[in-house]
Amino acid sequence: MQPRNFDMELAEGKWYHAIGVMSGSSMDGLDIALCKFAKIDNKWEYEVLASHPKEFPGNVREALVKSTDLSAKDFFQLDAAFGDWIGHNVKMVVQDLNELPLFAAVHGHTVFHYPQSGYSTQLGDGAHIAAKSGIPAITSFRQLNIAYKGQGAPLVPFGDLHLFPEYDACLNLGGIANISLHAANQLKAWDISPCNQVFNYLAQKMGQAFDRDGVIAISGKVEPDLLTQLNRLEFYQEAIPKSMGNHFIKDQVIPLLEKYDCSVPNKMKTFQKHVEDKIFEALTHSDAKKVLVTGGGAFNTALIKDLQDNELGIAFHIPSKEVVENKEAIIFAFLGLFRWFGLPNILASYSGATKDCSGGTIHLP
Repeated sequence: MQPRNFDMELAEGKWYHAIGVMSGSSMDGLDIALCKFAKIDNKWEYEVLASHPKEFPGNVREALVKSTDLSAKDFFQLDAAFGDWIGHNVKMVVQDLNELPLFAAVHGHTVFHYPQSGYSTQLGDGAHIAAKSGIPAITSFRQLNIAYKGQGAPLVPFGDLHLFPEYDACLNLGGIANISLHAANQLKAWDISPCNQVFNYLAQKMGQAFDRDGVIAISGKVEPDLLTQLNRLEFYQEAIPKSMGNHFIKDQVIPLLEKYDCSVPNKMKTFQKHVEDKIFEALTHSDAKKVLVTGGGAFNTALIKDLQDNELGIAFHIPSKEVVENKEAIIFAFLGLFRWFGLPNILASYSGATKDCSGGTIHLP
């Protein structure tokens, strides 16, 4: 196996191979996608050559859950160990390839996201990933954008713009729901609301890992007062662009649901209605009529049915299972490609930064 030779310019018509890795806020595992990209006739094309979802072992997930409460020493120890674990799984993907991909672009597990204080921290040390995998690793995509006074999130709109231009909007229903709107030749994007983090939290109270097909929500009813309290949370009063940290969910959303006296199905149904309200509220910022939906929430048939049964003429499109499950990993590989060549991959127009930037730290093995 020899590293792929490449020119230090992003060439038209040339296929570039890369790996994208995503550790989402739902904490269910890693999405690893081996991809190739080429710009042909001034349009970006991509293909997923292989995808390798990797569930977190119980001890890894437990460590990530507790990561916000660690001492500095234990935090950095976990950072290194998680980097080794990611690197090992990347190596399992590349070890039998005839040619190595250029790099692995890795979004680790977000522990702290406080752009207003100047930082966003993801677990998964890049040096350890590179050393363990044997290929360059690109990590810490958010920090440069934050240094330029941006939100550092969401990051996927750049990929949405170039890889999925046929849609007016791209909606990601992950641990946190976010949206990118392609309107008037300008890209707008922000985090909409909590999503699967809360759905999964409530489902676990019913002995389930998640609410399959939304059956728990279907069995409940909306609690109007709880819905009003959710919709009035402070985050929703902030202007866009804005991003949501996991601490908002932990410190405000979960306690609100916990203290409200009603059944879990009613809480689930009410929270689902809350997510739907925030999605339609977000879409009022544009005349979007064709929306791509990805992330784990795209498999929630009750939620998707409610979205599709709208009177606004908005079509919500669910793509192939491969795209639903791997879109963020695909886009991080794409972001990594632009970082590899020193080109902007996070734009000021949707992040609130003072300038476009090429985010990501490159670690060579």
